Amino acid sequence: MKTLALIISLMLFSMVAHARLGETPPQISVRYGAMKGLPEVIGTNTWKGKFRHAGFDVTVTFWNGKAVEENFFKESFSISKRDAETLFRAVSGDGKITSESAETHDLKLIIVDFRNLNNDATGTLFDDGNDSGSLDVVTKDYTDFRSKKAHEDAKKKLADF
Repeated sequence: MKTLALIISLMLFSMVAHARLGETPPQISVRYGAMKGLPEVIGTNTWKGKFRHAGFDVTVTFWNGKAVEENFFKESFSISKRDAETLFRAVSGDGKITSESAETHDLKLIIVDFRNLNNDATGTLFDDGNDSGSLDVVTKDYTDFRSKKAHEDAKKKLADF
């Protein structure tokens, strides 16, 4: 098991130099293989595709034809902070990476926030330490877009009051 984790870590580490965020659907398909099932449309010019690669279920959100968010999920396995940082570096690209761990009441739950200071991509690792872990990596532009859209949606809802 440790050997498999080391092999996966080395494979991921070898891809660190080139960011995946910003890639087109064909580029992502070359990297991860064929998409599983049909894409899920989630808004204007926004859709999600599901992939399986290197032991991870990967969901990629495309916005205006480019990958803007990647979510890695491992069912029945946790994701270590070291592996999450390796994935974050590979997905967000070159740059100075910072990480900050959040305190949790459940000592098994790990929450780590990553930031690439060169392009402001962010990542969040959630890991329960037992049987599941996920890492979400997002571009700054898409984070800003989601925040603006959420604010506009809330404003519309409150307009009736």
